Order: sequence, then C-alpha cells, then structure tokens
Amino acid sequence: MCHELILAGETAARVLAASRRGELELERTDLHVIAPEDVREADLSPVLASGALDNDPLHIFVTAPRLRASLRGITHHLMPPELPEGSLLRVAPGILCPSWEFLFIRGCAEARTLSDAIMLGTEVCGTYAHQSVGHRDQPIETGLPRVSSTGELAAYLARATGMRGARKAREALRWVLDNANSPREGILATLQGMPPRLGGLGYPRPTVNERIDVPRSKRHLTRSDHYLPDIFWDAFLLDLEYDSDEWHLKPRQVRRDKGRINDIQALGIRVMPVTTEMIDHFDQFELLERQVGEHMARTLGEPMRRHLG
Repeated sequence: MCHELILAGETAARVLAASRRGELELERTDLHVIAPEDVREADLSPVLASGALDNDPLHIFVTAPRLRASLRGITHHLMPPELPEGSLLRVAPGILCPSWEFLFIRGCAEARTLSDAIMLGTEVCGTYAHQSVGHRDQPIETGLPRVSSTGELAAYLARATGMRGARKAREALRWVLDNANSPREGILATLQGMPPRLGGLGYPRPTVNERIDVPRSKRHLTRSDHYLPDIFWDAFLLDLEYDSDEWHLKPRQVRRDKGRINDIQALGIRVMPVTTEMIDHFDQFELLERQVGEHMARTLGEPMRRHLG
C-alpha cells in the first residue's frame, strides 16, 4: 500500500490551480491503494512554494475515521483506501494530490446544485481556471492548457462506480462541453443544448472553440487557414461569437474581431456576435435565442413555430 501524504480540499484545489498556471509540475501515477502517513514526515516545501497554504490550514486525506485526529492547522478529509486508477497525481516525493477527474467527482458531491456541478466540469474541461478550482467567486485566467476532457471524465466515471458524488457527476457530465475559454462562454454554450426542463433552450448541442479548416478553394478569402469559432453548429453553419467586455473592447482587439468575423462569414457561416450585456438582460438574450432558433428552422426548411414545438 502507498504510504504518502495526500492533499485534500482547499490545499489540493490551490495546488491544482498552481500547476495549471505552470507554477508547479504534477506527474501522473498509477497508485490507487493508499494509506496516508503522518503529515510531520512529509516535506511540504513544494506546497508552500505554490501558495496553497497561504492563510489556510493544511487539508489532507485519511482512510479511516480513527485517523481523523484533531491537530492544530490540519483539516482531515475521509476517503476510501482504494480508488479508481487515475485518481492521484504526484506533487513531490512523499506528496500526492487528487487528479482533476477525482476532484470533479468530489466537487460534484459537495455541489449545491446541478449547475454548480456542470460549471465545475466546464472549468476542468476548459481553457480557463479560477485561482482555486471551482471557486466561481475568484478571479480567473484564460488561455490555459486543457487538463481533462469530457471523454477522460467519462472514462474515469466508468471506473468510479459507487464513489460518493459519482451519480451527480454523471448527470452533470451529460451537459459539460469541452474547450470553453471563460465561465460565461461555457454557460452560454451549455444553455443551448440543455432541455427547457433544466433551464436550457433545447437546441442541438454546439461545439466550443473547435478547429475548422479553411478549404483550399477559399483560402484566398481569409487571413488564416483555420479558425476556432466560439460556439458553433456545423449542421447549421452558425457561429455565436462571445465578445466579453474585458477582452474585446480594446481598439486593436475590435479591429481583429471584425476581420475574423468577415473571414468566417466568407466561408458561408452565419456569425452572431454576443455581448455581456445581451447575456445579462433577459429580453436581449431571449431575442438572440429566437434569432438562433429562426436560423436553425430556416436551415431545416421548417416554420419557426413548428421547429420550436
């Protein structure tokens, strides 16, 4: 059995966020049978360097209730002694951390709502991160490497039968999309494909920031040989381009966005720009989604009323 310190809770979330920002390297390990050692025997310097203990107690896992002794500055979390493969990452000799997939299940177990669980999955499968994974009230960074995918989460969940949180994680994963570059982009994309009974729009599921290649016959019309439409339906040749206030209001970025939109439209794709204001105001958002539905209905050759029904 493995006798290593295993980080938990807020400590693990901060370590994972630091690794995503490139401040700390984590290695995959096939360890899944565990028996954590006493914290005093572990070298915590990598954890301290990552800032994971700033103004916070050390959170660690133990495998039996009797090991949850009350120690000053240490918070214990209970976990089973045997985990699915792919559950642990190595931070340093003697120190392990939950994998992104394990974190997703644990987070779903603690999520208050289905939407919270979906947004956690969207962050894990996206290219953005909060300062502490899953803490939606904290600042985010965008343009980061993706650390997992819906396929990897599904494969892990298939091995995680019976784990606390697995059932809610499976329900949430039905609606998670890969490659969102911000929470709002993820919410906008997810709402398209979720059914109305869950607060969605019931449209076909789009893809998010997935590459489309420009055919050779049209490369003289565009500035690039490929594009990454924000929220895209290939069957309808429709692209929702989310222009956030933070990243898309600078003059240089505005010029770049307009050129990019012209290029995508030159490929025969309908582009609908979406602003933060349009998402935040119900009447504007409702109008946008009627326009989306109308375009889809027209593509299918159906009246809008019949299509929505």
